[in-house]
Amino acid sequence: MPNAIDLTTLANVKTWLGLSSNNTDDGLLDRLITSASSLIIEFLKRDLKTQSYTDEVHHGNGGSALCLRQYPITAVASVSVDGVAVTGFTFDERMVYLTNATFARGLANVKVTYTAGFTTVPFGLDQACVELVGVMYREKERIGHVSKQLGGETVTFNIADLPARIKTSLHQWMNVVPS
Repeated sequence: MPNAIDLTTLANVKTWLGLSSNNTDDGLLDRLITSASSLIIEFLKRDLKTQSYTDEVHHGNGGSALCLRQYPITAVASVSVDGVAVTGFTFDERMVYLTNATFARGLANVKVTYTAGFTTVPFGLDQACVELVGVMYREKERIGHVSKQLGGETVTFNIADLPARIKTSLHQWMNVVPS
């Protein structure tokens, strides 16, 4: 059964793995999809799917622009500085801009309520999740094994949490804003 954080679908995973629609591993694959999605979210240090953030606290920087923790920003409901609601603001997918004021310097003196995240998971994120599920699914046959010797040849397995190829594809979505 799909989880709200899942970054891909069972159908996408089964297609990638070449599994038939009547394969009996659906329960396992669903768990692996949620696990892989969770690993990706943790690696990226951000949420990915659309959700609301209430009174996210920031330090005032003295400027008119503030970078929020989650993106893409799709709506901003309220901004307050030093406990006073600000009405003149705009935003883009990463930043909130005050139109006639500044974010007064201070510690934890800015609060923003907003909505951010993807309504549709971008293809690259979906594919990274599919590939990670594939790695996890294939690894179930060799849990605890680092290498295997067959007919005079040794095969060494990659035991990283996230394979390098997947990490590389995920870097474009990594959150670099301090939380």
